[in-house]
Amino acid sequence: MTNRTGRIATASVATASAIVLSACGILPVGTASAPTVPTTQAAPTASATVEPASLTEAVTRGNLLGHLQALQAAADSNGGNRQAGKPGFEASIDYVEAQLKEAGYTTQRQEFSYERQTPDGATERVTTANLLADTAGSEDGTIVIGAHLDGVAGGPGINDNATGVAAALETARQFAALAVQPTHRVRFAFWSGEEDGLYGSHHYVRELADPQRTAAYLNLDMIGSPNAVPSVYGDGEGWADGSEVIEDLLVDYLTAQGTPPEMVFFEGSDHLPFAEAGIPVGGLYTGADEHKSRGEAVRHGGTPDAPADPCYHLACDRTDAIDADVLELMADALAHATLTLSTRP
Repeated sequence: MTNRTGRIATASVATASAIVLSACGILPVGTASAPTVPTTQAAPTASATVEPASLTEAVTRGNLLGHLQALQAAADSNGGNRQAGKPGFEASIDYVEAQLKEAGYTTQRQEFSYERQTPDGATERVTTANLLADTAGSEDGTIVIGAHLDGVAGGPGINDNATGVAAALETARQFAALAVQPTHRVRFAFWSGEEDGLYGSHHYVRELADPQRTAAYLNLDMIGSPNAVPSVYGDGEGWADGSEVIEDLLVDYLTAQGTPPEMVFFEGSDHLPFAEAGIPVGGLYTGADEHKSRGEAVRHGGTPDAPADPCYHLACDRTDAIDADVLELMADALAHATLTLSTRP
């Protein structure tokens, strides 16, 4: 996540949402860098009806942690980071793409370039790529699920943002493993250049022939914070109609799991270009270097007056520092919302 602006967290009130579900198939691919190979269930027939619990149960903690371990290994083997344009990022995008292809997806790398300042004040040209993978379904009303795959130069970037990548990737895999047949196409997007200024998501939105064919964008950025404040993006000022639908879906699901979330408002992540294009947006977040309030500690546990993630943008942002329970909960919320939105009439 880039530096945030205008963050305000408040307690949220749940509202009811009706859910109609059906489901598509995925197997993982093992790589030399992955300490743990995620697993999938045997795929049912394409006509099978999938209950909501079947998808969220298929998105397991073990599989999520397997993805984190693979991305940690990508950083550890390549200078300790996964920065855009650097070898750690290339190892990361190779891992995610291999997982998607093994699951049966056709992938696309969307290349772009930008300039970045180096620590010594020089300017370097960065050439990198977003990674995209689509389900079946109508392109009218496309649901985009996005997480930035790059990290900062100073650490492996596991909470920020291998956690978001793991949730999006595992949702994609289990969509396929359960043979989801969505009414509306789901596009799983893994952005580059986020930490340098949201370059990947800005490039993607600029390249859209018709932004209004995108019905919703859901963003995952930092969803496993060790001193977590489980949060849902609030319907921000000027956001497109329909953003409140995403908000309500996520709030209702988390509340039903016994974790009424906070509401969060900020612009420093990949939902911003979509919001500026008039596309309904929403997302999940558990906190960066902002301090947990005493009220948030009462509602969610943890340590008050301490950062949600003390390793934000640091070398200690590693797999062993995240909260696996929170990551699994937020990944389940994503899976639930993705299935609900994509199977609407």
